[in-house]
Amino acid sequence: MRENIISLINEITTVDSYEEFLARYSDGIHKTIEEDDKYIAHLGCDRRLFNLPPGDIKAGFLLDNVVTEGKRKEGIFTNLFREFENENSNLSILYAFPLQYELLNLVDKQDFKIVGEVRIYAKVLDASGVMRGFSALSKIANFINNIKEKSRKTDDISNIDVRETLQIPNASAIYEKIDFKDKWFTKRTEDFISKRVNLHGEQKFLVASVECEDKGYIIYKLINRSGINYFMVMDVLYESERVFEAMLTRLVEIAKQKNVTLVAVWYNGIYAEALKKLGFSFAKSTIPVVAKSSLDIDLKNINNWYLQPIEGEIY
Repeated sequence: MRENIISLINEITTVDSYEEFLARYSDGIHKTIEEDDKYIAHLGCDRRLFNLPPGDIKAGFLLDNVVTEGKRKEGIFTNLFREFENENSNLSILYAFPLQYELLNLVDKQDFKIVGEVRIYAKVLDASGVMRGFSALSKIANFINNIKEKSRKTDDISNIDVRETLQIPNASAIYEKIDFKDKWFTKRTEDFISKRVNLHGEQKFLVASVECEDKGYIIYKLINRSGINYFMVMDVLYESERVFEAMLTRLVEIAKQKNVTLVAVWYNGIYAEALKKLGFSFAKSTIPVVAKSSLDIDLKNINNWYLQPIEGEIY
């Protein structure tokens, strides 16, 4: 694969360099088709070790799937995908967070199932940041938020120490302690995290500990989109809901100190109660999830999954 693949990839996303493109993959597979010395199609897959009870399996996350404009609807991607499947039959699950045109192709042509949509939840800290031009309404919204904040009851988290660090947390040790291993997700290791963090850059970590023993971590990133600064939780792993609550409480405190407009997190039912207690609500934004498997499992139940932005490119 040559560097001029970037012009094709940039038809669906923005990648500044060949090195940045390759860094999107921790263990990548690339299938391409060339015509007249130009790339006209690409299929990308990042191999993962997947937690799926009762053990670990090999999985693949699909990304950067594109056929150049003018060559679409000719069956090119379908042929490329069949080649890929035949060569990688050891991958028991394939999954993706597809763009709309990808979703239609994967579901209609490649027999993927729609798992569902991951909902994005947010806690607005400064209503004026998201209600520009409506100053009176933003003042009322901030006033209501302050009242809710004072009336909220949370668990006692006083014995949980949450520290900021730039060091990659001991994810393997924390992973062994979690109580939701019945969920499906990429197995967390220091190697996996380091490759994902090196890709995205500028993430910071919060690590929670009790009596000097690490109990959980949050990876977060400051994002500016449409003039709004917000913290996005890129990944979170924890031993108990109290630990999750302590880390998210600390992240909200940091956001307030830095005048960040809001804090966002992908919703999962296992920490739904904590989100509610901390004042997070549905931001009316969702991420579609599709999957395909050779195993006899209920792919279409999103409650079986534990998905975080670190898995892919959407955040």
